[in-house]
This record gives sequence, structure tokens and C-alpha cells, in this order.
Amino acid sequence: MTRPLLFAIIVAMLSCSNSVDNTKNVLKPPKIEGSCSCLEKDAFYSFDELALQSVAGGSSGLINSLNLAWSKDLAKGELSIFMRVEKIEGTTVTFRLVNGARVGTDGEKCLVRETEVDLSLPLNETSMGPSKSTDFYVYAGSEAHPKNCNPTAAAHAIPVVNVVATVNCSGECTPREKDILEGTFEAALAKEGLLGTCVCLDLSDDKLSDEVCGDFSADYKGVDGVCDGCGSKYLALEGLIPGFNGGDDLDWESCKETVGADAACLTAGFKAIRIAESDVPADCP
Repeated sequence: MTRPLLFAIIVAMLSCSNSVDNTKNVLKPPKIEGSCSCLEKDAFYSFDELALQSVAGGSSGLINSLNLAWSKDLAKGELSIFMRVEKIEGTTVTFRLVNGARVGTDGEKCLVRETEVDLSLPLNETSMGPSKSTDFYVYAGSEAHPKNCNPTAAAHAIPVVNVVATVNCSGECTPREKDILEGTFEAALAKEGLLGTCVCLDLSDDKLSDEVCGDFSADYKGVDGVCDGCGSKYLALEGLIPGFNGGDDLDWESCKETVGADAACLTAGFKAIRIAESDVPADCP
């Protein structure tokens, strides 16, 4: 090969080199189609309704009493549960479920991070779920004065196990308050955890746990060791359940096979409304 020809080939090769594109690649968030198209990462929803539909061995009187207590606590800000869209991957939506605790008397809340769990739900054409099962602790009251006392648990809350959720979307993105999630929880109350919990019973329309429940006392000793470390205004669920259930206990055999221990199956319905980013509570200190 002659020298002029070799030089020409080298020049041609250099002139064909690719230029470098320094433009940053921006990944667009997944877009959901259908009735759940309003969902997006970090969207926050606040529970507006929570109602027990059934509990194994539970009478209508027990269910009505619990639902009355929950509705009053929701209205007073004593009970608050939030769902945040943690991530959307393909056809799976993961929500982070977390309790709120009341702060003061003006409706402010903080997030009780010790109670948060993830719910991963497959996305269908018109709904989501059923989710993978998880356990969740239901908190109520203020951080200083919880309505439940459970000294041996991760938080002063009522343990609900094997929670499986099914969720429907309203499909209305605007106005924001029309962006609603409704669904059901299939779950169980584990006998060991539930009967180790004491509660401060309050069915008033306006009184708060600061007044009704009083302070915890590490030195407090209950009857037969029940509610030790709580306070004189806390009562053991072990005795309250038969009292509101016609003298009968729950059917602890109903979810024993699923849970692996004595447990009563339950179903509850809920409604959650999307809130503005500015209304998302801060973490509890």
C-alpha cells in the first residue's frame, strides 16, 4: 500500500468518529393507565374512614362499639393513618402505611415511624391487589398520651397481623380531594398480642387522651400483673372484649392456620383522601 493511500485511509477514519452527546438522560416516572392514573410517587393519602365489617366470633354489638370509637377518634384527630406511594415498578404499586399521633389540640399530627410498613399491590385494570401480607400496629392518641398501652411491643398500639389489602381508585385527579382510595383489609387479631394490650376507653365527642388517659407510670402495678407499667385508667382488652360481645370471646381458631397461632379473622373497610404536600405531617421527635 502506497504511503499517500495509507494517509488517506487514516484521515477518513478520523473524520467518521462519533461525537459525544453530553445531554443528561432523564427517566420519566412510570405512567399508570386506567382508574388509578392519578397515582404518582410520593402522593400522600389520609384515612377519612375506617370501619370493621366483620370479626370472627364478634357480635354486631362489638362491631358497632368499635366502629363508633374509631369514627369519634378519626373526627378528633386521635386516630390517623396515612398511605404514601413509595414506588411504582411495572404493574406493582408499593404504599407505605404509617400511623399519625396527635400533636396539641389544633389538629396537628406527627408520623409514628416505628409503625410504618410497606404494602405492595399488583395493579389491575380497575383496582389494585390483593397485596402481599404484612403486620401493622394501629396507634391512637397523642405521642405523650397514647390510647393503647403495650409495654412489650414496638409501639403502644394494637397489633394487626397478616394484613392483605385490596384498593380501588376514584379515577378523579382534580380537585385534589376527589382523588380517593377505597378498599378493604383482610387481616387477623393475634390473641397473644391483643390480650397483652390495655386501652384507655373513651367514647366522648370532644375529650382527648391527654385528659382521659392520664400519664403512664413505670411503677404502676395492675391486677394480677395486667396493665403493669400503664396506668389506672387503662383496661385490659382481655376483659373488655367479652364485655362488649355478650360475654363471649372471639373465635381464636378462625385464623389459627393462617397465622400459626390463636387468631381471629377480620375484615375492615377504609377510605383515604389525597392531601397536599404542605399538609404532610413531620416525623414525631
